[in-house]
Amino acid sequence: MSATDETVRLAAMNFFPKEAIVLRDFLMVNAVCKRLELSYNNFGPEGCTAVCQALMDNRTVTEVRFSSNKIGDRGAFEIARLIKTSHSLSEIDIGNNELSDVSGVPLFQA
Repeated sequence: MSATDETVRLAAMNFFPKEAIVLRDFLMVNAVCKRLELSYNNFGPEGCTAVCQALMDNRTVTEVRFSSNKIGDRGAFEIARLIKTSHSLSEIDIGNNELSDVSGVPLFQA
């Protein structure tokens, strides 16, 4: 991961929540990254929350792939909150994340 990369590919890296927190810290200071590929990790709702927190203040990231991260409904609620506040995101992939109908409404409304 470099401070000059427009695309950060971290798919299938077996991230857990603590690694997502390191990524959060990177995103808070990085002004170059436009695309994040985070699919097929294991960071769950805690890691999703950490990444979403960083993206709320980030103005450069336009695409994020969260698929297959076991984020569940709690992570989906954080993503819905992110969608409402982000000024730069145009594409988010949250497929295959153990979501239920409960998280569908806030995501749709976002």
